[in-house]
Amino acid sequence: MLTGPSALLATLAVSLITVGIAAWLLLGYYRKKLTIVEVLLYGLATQGYHLALIGPTINAFFLVSTLFLVHEVWLFSQKTIRIHRRYLLLLGLPLISSLIGVAVYTYDFHSFYHNPVSDLYFYTKPIYFYAKNYLPLFAIGYKLYRHRSDLTLPHFFATVERIVRYSCYLALAQLGLTLVTGSGLLAELLGDKARYMLTLPNGLTFIRVSAAFNEPKNLAAFLGLALPWLVLERKIRLAWLAGLVGLLTMSQTFTLECLMAVFLFVLLRPLRQVRPLIVGTMVLVVAFFLTLSTARDALMNSAAANRDAVLFALVAERAIQRFEEGGDDEQAEILGIPFQKDLEWPVVKFLFDRPDVLLTGYGPGNSNFIPPSYFLSIFEYKYEEQLTGRQANHMNMRWLFYSVEFGLPVFLVFWWVLTSVRSGLPVFARRYFAFLWVCLFFNEVEIVLIVFYMLLQYGPVVRPKAVDSYA
Repeated sequence: MLTGPSALLATLAVSLITVGIAAWLLLGYYRKKLTIVEVLLYGLATQGYHLALIGPTINAFFLVSTLFLVHEVWLFSQKTIRIHRRYLLLLGLPLISSLIGVAVYTYDFHSFYHNPVSDLYFYTKPIYFYAKNYLPLFAIGYKLYRHRSDLTLPHFFATVERIVRYSCYLALAQLGLTLVTGSGLLAELLGDKARYMLTLPNGLTFIRVSAAFNEPKNLAAFLGLALPWLVLERKIRLAWLAGLVGLLTMSQTFTLECLMAVFLFVLLRPLRQVRPLIVGTMVLVVAFFLTLSTARDALMNSAAANRDAVLFALVAERAIQRFEEGGDDEQAEILGIPFQKDLEWPVVKFLFDRPDVLLTGYGPGNSNFIPPSYFLSIFEYKYEEQLTGRQANHMNMRWLFYSVEFGLPVFLVFWWVLTSVRSGLPVFARRYFAFLWVCLFFNEVEIVLIVFYMLLQYGPVVRPKAVDSYA
């Protein structure tokens, strides 16, 4: 962690870079040098830079999406645009969980929420969440619709490939310069975080690479999403490079996405429709984790014997830590799927005590009102955040996140509406869309999912040779 002058210098420099990225994206868009797809995906890939003086979520993507929201709201007020009925349904559904949260807070506060701040803070929190995190997704969707001529499979995957290539180069630069200099400041300027620096068993200073993504797991998720296309197009060198960098993130997200790709694109090859592919893949994922859970003791013994190996540290260390955090007396898993004990598991424990919340949701952004007793005190920073009641619990497992924020029935409506795509699409496109949905279970890939959904719904049906031949 940087302190003193280095921290101040990093804060100022990263903030200036953030403003520069936002300006480049907006100027490129309005001068028609960048398409809407490029703007969104480049913005996603540069979230590692943010305005640190304001907050870690105030990045170039946030600035661009907020401007898009303001523009679309203005167009709506001028009656220039209209919202399709099914999207209007999705726009209004979170209001249900917000109203339920208000009712429960008002009439049954002590059995549900922890709010050391104020009543006003509670009542305005969902509004803030809705405006900051939820409404921009609809603005992005409509912006994509108005630029639907840009929504083609070749252009989408060319943009993804470009991001993968340069992210890998940047990640290797981060690693190389860290090994040589050991400088946390340099890591921050290159888009990584000094807090990801660690020491390997052989004594070398190492850094979990993230390129310019928000965190290593976000880079890992994006690289995993790109692999099916790279393999299909036989871009093997780039696929191997992405695989190497994916391992250097030290995130099990990448390994898991590779496994899910094998399940969906190989084992479930006879299936061709989106929903059966999603359900079938999740069944295989659960079976895989149940198998791991059954062999847990043997895996832990093997891990203990290989703890000093560098390769183990890169590939399996963080996965093993999931089982060890908080002690062996509390197994943070359901159907074998492990949950992070500082993020998702406290929410799951809360749902065990209040299962009715899963039906209604606790309201958008209201995770910071979960009683701190559900958070293990060994994760001091999360525990302290929960005590203050000001820091929302931003869970990585997005199916769980949206289910408890809005309620499981609302999430299922979302899932049903957004997995309904038009007929006549290439088989690979439908498979890839299902792949995005199963990846969403474990990581934040909403923007990629929205872009691809709008591509399938409103883009021209273009059949590149590789896609057309895939069955």
